[in-house]
Amino acid sequence: MAVLGKLQLSAACVLVVAGTLPSPRLCLLYVHVLLCVLLHGDQSSRFAKPPQEPPNNILFIQNCPDQTSSMMMEVLLQQYPGFREVRMIEARPGIALVEFDDENQSLVAMQALQGFRMSPENPITISYAKK
Repeated sequence: MAVLGKLQLSAACVLVVAGTLPSPRLCLLYVHVLLCVLLHGDQSSRFAKPPQEPPNNILFIQNCPDQTSSMMMEVLLQQYPGFREVRMIEARPGIALVEFDDENQSLVAMQALQGFRMSPENPITISYAKK
């Protein structure tokens, strides 16, 4: 994780310097997410709640900050094996669908990130997506 974290943080610095993130506020949010992942790892699993939908490989994530991009979510989720892709729901800011190879891999990510604070006001909630 340490090497991966350093690479991610370096990538964030390059994005900030290169100006590829659209605003300074998004740059700060992006760096904040990276630092939270590096500093807190998967400690957020203590907030885990039992899933409501039947287990499957797609997670439904709510309460992300409205400015969250798919790139930010990828940085957060790529540390979990089986991560395939993230789709932000443009019509509903703060909501994402995340696909994994199988339901066991999605369960690991859900348990690790349940309640993860992307900002002080935004602990994310994760459940299985409806199929």
